[in-house]
Amino acid sequence: MVCSSMLLVPGLGLAASGAGIGIPGEGNNWPMKKGVASFYGKGTFQTACGKTFNSEKHSVVAHKSLPCGTKILFSRNGSQEIGVVQDRGPYIGGRTFDLSYKLAKRLGFVNQGVATVRYRIVG
Repeated sequence: MVCSSMLLVPGLGLAASGAGIGIPGEGNNWPMKKGVASFYGKGTFQTACGKTFNSEKHSVVAHKSLPCGTKILFSRNGSQEIGVVQDRGPYIGGRTFDLSYKLAKRLGFVNQGVATVRYRIVG
């Protein structure tokens, strides 16, 4: 009997094997999904993953259940940026991610406050 550990990734609806298959949506061959993102204000924050970051300098992502350290490629209006999950949230209904101010600025939605983004897990 072959046994491998499985990682259930809530919200993605699939399980990933510890045998090298990776998290669903990982890599360039998976389609991008849509989600709603808001962002942190300017300043320095302590995260649930034990990190401290400056929202204007670091590409930090908050997600309710993805493992700390997960890298996510975001796309919006032709801009693409990679952020790393380092916090938990958002805690407002209908939102998928909270992004650092740096990511929101590069994706072009600091004036709106909230935007639909496309995303893919890349590592």
